Amino acid sequence: FREVPESSVRAQAAVQGEVQIARIVEPNVPEVEGQPGVTIKATPKAGSCRMFLMNLTDGPTTDINVRKAINMAIDKEAMLQLPGWAGFGRPGIAPLPSNMVPNGDLSSLTQYDIPYDVDGANKLLDDSGWVKNGDIREKDGVQLILNMVVTQIDVDNGQIEPIDGFLNEIGVKLNIQAGDFNVWIDSYTKGKYHMTLMSDSGYIAVGIIQEFFEEGQPSAVWGIANADINAAIKAAVEAPNLDDQWKSLFDAMALIMQEVTGVMAWEQDYL
Repeated sequence: FREVPESSVRAQAAVQGEVQIARIVEPNVPEVEGQPGVTIKATPKAGSCRMFLMNLTDGPTTDINVRKAINMAIDKEAMLQLPGWAGFGRPGIAPLPSNMVPNGDLSSLTQYDIPYDVDGANKLLDDSGWVKNGDIREKDGVQLILNMVVTQIDVDNGQIEPIDGFLNEIGVKLNIQAGDFNVWIDSYTKGKYHMTLMSDSGYIAVGIIQEFFEEGQPSAVWGIANADINAAIKAAVEAPNLDDQWKSLFDAMALIMQEVTGVMAWEQDYL
């Protein structure tokens, strides 16, 4: 076992036969795909979806129509074919990915998913008073420029700039602020952001939903203040059996999706 921080070095170690198994990231796929003796194994991540969560208490993202339009502008199917995803993963639907729920069945939540619709996104912003001034929309003197705080690794993996490209089509611009893990944590915990890329790993579904979406949790800094969500999560935590727990979890996720807390972007595979 060797700790090798550089993803390309890990990939080449596998290609050269120096190691038997290596964790790679999506941009490494062209380096290893088709190489003699090398097979890529994709394993769905245990944990949450990869989510572009938004600040609900400060900035333009306090407007739910802005949050809806951002969702409508991102073509998840096309996104997954870009180098930052290399065709792996699945479009996100809910905070929990399909591999984390019973029978992989998220069908009861698809009604709350927001489909790709650039024309609809532009109309929604028009109707909400966000007027294009050049390439960027503005309202009451506020431009639709969103501070996106992320880790430099996410930028290097090519999973941030394409989102800016999608949003430019509707007059929204990302101000990408990348740093190391500590800089990223400091920015979002202090609320100095409008969007961030977020997820967590683990097998305890109720704990993941609670950590991100129950009001007052240290990680739930997006500004959700919804008594119904809190009640559904509390019911899930205190459920006497798994059937009751899953019912409450699905109730909570439906409410979270209706709040449009962010973009449930993709279900990640580990490679």
